[in-house]
Amino acid sequence: MFLMVLAILAEAVDFWAASTNIHKTKVTGGSLWGAAIGAGAGMIILTPVFWGPGIWGGFFLGGLAGLLIMEWFHQSQLKSPDQATRGAFFAMIGQKMLKGFLSVVMIFVSLSNIYS
Repeated sequence: MFLMVLAILAEAVDFWAASTNIHKTKVTGGSLWGAAIGAGAGMIILTPVFWGPGIWGGFFLGGLAGLLIMEWFHQSQLKSPDQATRGAFFAMIGQKMLKGFLSVVMIFVSLSNIYS
């Protein structure tokens, strides 16, 4: 039941953001590569420190950091009229961060129910 509430909450956030046009920036291919490399690096760095939770936390935080760095780099290369506003940029990052956090919580709840 708790997982269903979290899934509905994550989809409601996505639906709300799409209906209010809160973000208009598109995620580029470089951002996806940056997120993938950041996720791998985050897992490698945080696993020895936090053991099991470090894998999931590093995957989430590293991926988010890689996405943020690559999107910031991409936006800085655009001319002023083509750049997304700061509000739209941070709204996109905030939406991804909230949905990612809810996903990590759902994974943690699922694994704790399986292995307890």
